[in-house]
Amino acid sequence: MRHLLLFLAATAFAADFPAPLNTGNDKDRTPTPAAEALAMIKVPPGFRAQCFASEPMVQNPIASAWDARGRLWVAENYTYAEQPTNFDKNFRDRIIILEDTDGDGVADKRTVFADDLQNLTSIELGYGGVFVTAAPNLLFIPDRDSDDKPDGPAEVLLDGFDAWSVRHNFVNGLKWGPDGWLYGRHGIQATSRVGAPGTPDAERVPLNCGIWRFHPVRHTFEVVCWGGTNPWGLDWNAEGEGFFTNTVTGHLYHVIPGAHYERMYGEDPNPHIYQLLPQTADHYHYDRTKSWTDSRDGKANDLGGGHAHTGCMIYQGDNWPAEYRGKLFTINLHGHRLNCERLERNGSGYTAKHEADVMFFGDPWFRGVDLTTGPDGSVFVLDWCDDGECHENDGVHRTSGRIWKITYGEGKKNAVAEKASDELKSAMSILGLKGDFAELTDGQLFIIALEAQEWHARIARRIMAERKAANPDHDPDLPLSLQQDKFRWKAAQVGFEPSQFIMPVGPDVAFQLSNMEGAGRRKIASELQRRLDPRAKEIWRSLLSFGEDAGDPILPLLYWSGFERTVGSEDKTVSSEACSAAYSGKIPLIVEFTARRVTEDLAKLPARLDGLLALATTAFDEAKAASITRGISAGLRGVTKAKAPASWAAFSAKAAAIPALADKIRTLNVIFGDGRALDEIRAVALDKGADIASRRQAVQTLVQSKPADLRATLEKLVGDNDLLAVTLQGLASFDDPAAGALIVSHFKRVRADARPGVIAALCS
Repeated sequence: MRHLLLFLAATAFAADFPAPLNTGNDKDRTPTPAAEALAMIKVPPGFRAQCFASEPMVQNPIASAWDARGRLWVAENYTYAEQPTNFDKNFRDRIIILEDTDGDGVADKRTVFADDLQNLTSIELGYGGVFVTAAPNLLFIPDRDSDDKPDGPAEVLLDGFDAWSVRHNFVNGLKWGPDGWLYGRHGIQATSRVGAPGTPDAERVPLNCGIWRFHPVRHTFEVVCWGGTNPWGLDWNAEGEGFFTNTVTGHLYHVIPGAHYERMYGEDPNPHIYQLLPQTADHYHYDRTKSWTDSRDGKANDLGGGHAHTGCMIYQGDNWPAEYRGKLFTINLHGHRLNCERLERNGSGYTAKHEADVMFFGDPWFRGVDLTTGPDGSVFVLDWCDDGECHENDGVHRTSGRIWKITYGEGKKNAVAEKASDELKSAMSILGLKGDFAELTDGQLFIIALEAQEWHARIARRIMAERKAANPDHDPDLPLSLQQDKFRWKAAQVGFEPSQFIMPVGPDVAFQLSNMEGAGRRKIASELQRRLDPRAKEIWRSLLSFGEDAGDPILPLLYWSGFERTVGSEDKTVSSEACSAAYSGKIPLIVEFTARRVTEDLAKLPARLDGLLALATTAFDEAKAASITRGISAGLRGVTKAKAPASWAAFSAKAAAIPALADKIRTLNVIFGDGRALDEIRAVALDKGADIASRRQAVQTLVQSKPADLRATLEKLVGDNDLLAVTLQGLASFDDPAAGALIVSHFKRVRADARPGVIAALCS
């Protein structure tokens, strides 16, 4: 009933937007006319730029999606406002449909699908309706009769996305993945707790920054990978590998399920992830020796344009020349251009190399927010059209917006390559006659999904998934020529989990893993993180036995992000077996992190570190002893004194005989003896080069020890976002109104998930 009332109330105000005039301090500034902005676009020889749509046909375009009829659905956001308003709830956002009915490259028909939304950031089509991110919700607007009108009010599929504490960097970016899941993005400033409506807080999934996905049939929500700053683009290559673009920390990351990537600030949600993966690109588009804010206003043009990147498209169409196929393109916001990246295999993953930037948008009002490949292979670029960095900071131009179309040559409609198979030519010919994917047979859809250019292939895959969802027992009667490829057919359907074909089968797990490349073991490590497997212990032990993976840029850290939970298991047997697997393995970083993990639990679970030390003493190995010593040192870095495990004396006697370890062993003997000075702990707390977990532990140790200069130390740290919550909690221990005022003045900078702890400290 509540959603119905909201729907009716929103409809009543539909006539109140868009704002008839620009607002704020910008009302006297006007965008460059679309025709002039078009003339400023520079493309390589043979290419042609067109204005597919401009105001008033489209305004404030923030996201788009294609339907099976080749129409572009566009999300228009009007509620986004200037600071400090953030979101103006006097307005409504809407979804429109743009269509080029005569094929001249310019939209000539516009339909309003919905005009009752707020906080609208992205849309995607499928399953008889439109999926929408409108924080705090993931919505589904049904249109099962396909008449371009909602069948009723929006259905809330998920809620809990942060829509209160931030102005941007929150939920956005819906896009179908090749596995049939609906993917989305989430920025670092928002902290969400996501679940279906009514889900208890304890059962919700926390999310601060990264990529997530939602299953359209089972309604399952998962975080795919964590990190970045503001993920603002997502796409997949021909092998089904995902990549997302980002701002500040790095502009391009490989979407590896279970991976934890570097962040702009703050700590990874899992405090036991001791090292974060860097970006996939081997370069930056600005000078990293300077602040990222120094890359604006053309200052970084020689390097690629600047720190901010929006949208992601791996070109797999058939219109642009072959040299662009498989290249990744992203919009450089400050550089007013498309950055081009070449994806090269590197170990189990990829490295992105910077190619020459060849497409430039000269209009100073250009604010590209996304790009996508259309049905004819052309590329469409959404332009918010404003003159502020974060769309607009001191006023909003709600009546401007453009969509640019970049085509090579004269373009072609539903083209099929000359070398295409006869089966594909036949399927595409039938599609052209019928004009509707839904009327194609399973076999025709299958051929298009496998062999057609990516726009058609993605539509075909989605329709196959919808058919499977509507009839779980559906097993298509494919043409005989396709029977040998039944494996790929099943893998393309949402009803079949990729893990059914990834995980090892049969008794000899180690042999199967040895016959895989690193990328295969990467996928298995990812899958082990998201589901229980009765052979998980055996698989982990086998994975850790591949010494060649120790030097891979991804695998050691990915292995740890999944293996860590077994090391830290509350089950003593599980943890002991994990320590044994780590020590018998051939990846030094896993040995080090295992020692650090059990050391962090030393006070409450001393037997775990003792067991690892006993094993290391019995089967002593100098390299592994070095890894264990590094791990213990890191685990105790913020600690003044600890009780020595029973096996420490025997282990340390052997390790101290290794010259390179002698100093570290002496330091640890101090901690396990009389304890070390608070001056060392204070130095750790103030050392911005130290890892966050060690610094946080050091602050907590200082607060507990209460040295005379504690207040001064905490006041030095109050400007450090990484330690803000624990620092403010420490200040709350002082019975002084000035301390309380200091806490309140900095409270708005505390991440939402850490605020309850600060409030509790204040109340105490």
